[in-house]
Amino acid sequence: VIEGVITIEPAEWQGDGTASVTINSDKPEYKIEYRVDKPEGNDVEWTEIQNGETISSLKHGDVVFARLTDGSNYGDEASVNILDGIPPNVANLTVTAADETSITVSANGEDNETGVYSYTYQKSTTSSTSGFDSGVTHTNSANSDTYTFTELEYGITYYLKVIVTDKAGNTKPSTVVTQVAESANTAPTAPTVAYSSKTDTTLTVTAKATDVDGDNLNYTLYAGTTSGNLDKVSSVVTKQQNQTATLTVSGLTSYVEYYWRVDVSDEKETTQGQEQSKIRTYCYTTYCSGGYSVSNGRTCTNCDGTGEVKGGVTTKTGAVERSPSSGLGVAMECACRDIYVRWL
Repeated sequence: VIEGVITIEPAEWQGDGTASVTINSDKPEYKIEYRVDKPEGNDVEWTEIQNGETISSLKHGDVVFARLTDGSNYGDEASVNILDGIPPNVANLTVTAADETSITVSANGEDNETGVYSYTYQKSTTSSTSGFDSGVTHTNSANSDTYTFTELEYGITYYLKVIVTDKAGNTKPSTVVTQVAESANTAPTAPTVAYSSKTDTTLTVTAKATDVDGDNLNYTLYAGTTSGNLDKVSSVVTKQQNQTATLTVSGLTSYVEYYWRVDVSDEKETTQGQEQSKIRTYCYTTYCSGGYSVSNGRTCTNCDGTGEVKGGVTTKTGAVERSPSSGLGVAMECACRDIYVRWL
């Protein structure tokens, strides 16, 4: 029997699914022979190699044997199991679609030693670290896979992950991602608006917007006397998308200029409308004596600056406002309180 020590170094994985080992002996005067037994079984002859030579293209589950020989006699055999103990190096999960009852995900996995074997998809409704179910496993050796979680509850937040398993049984979980079971929403368009009518204390406007999701739309009117500082002044008016909504604000101050806008919401997102140019409410006064008064609109009774009725004429059209300080003006409204009137 030949005496000597033969050493097989631990397997080194090459990143292409194969491993290699180097075989050494403390007796360089003897030859080295090796063979590789495969998991599926084989009838392999011993092969002679040089001291310090590297054996490559080994796979997970292979067993390498080596011995010393002088051509007739043999030393004790040494052996090493080629085992992949390294987890997959990539495990990613991305949500690609969601609706009220399902969430679809895309997974990526890579393993440089034995290759990807399967993807296991798990979910939880309690937290990102616990409560995950046993999951559903797809056997797939490709570097990508897809899965749809079904029978979900609308509005619930789900914690999702994928576990990538390689052919040696090593596993790597992905980072947990969260997704609410609901459809992706598109905000409604900015509303098209128009001034409709006014009185001395009210303003009525119309608005219409569209929504690609087909949601019902809620319209709200905002108004104020300072640009950029508008308050909600109307009740919410709900219409089907692309239908006209009519909104009215009351309790305004007579003969005051108001800025206004209309916002629209589909109950998920709100689109703010564009602020509109100021509109002055109509004036209203009882300064005229003898039972006459200034009317809303551009038709006024024939009153002078002191409130006296002139010539018994009850109404005339085309009145032009004149301010007390200048005596001249350009606004096309009826006369109000301390605004003088001259008839054309």
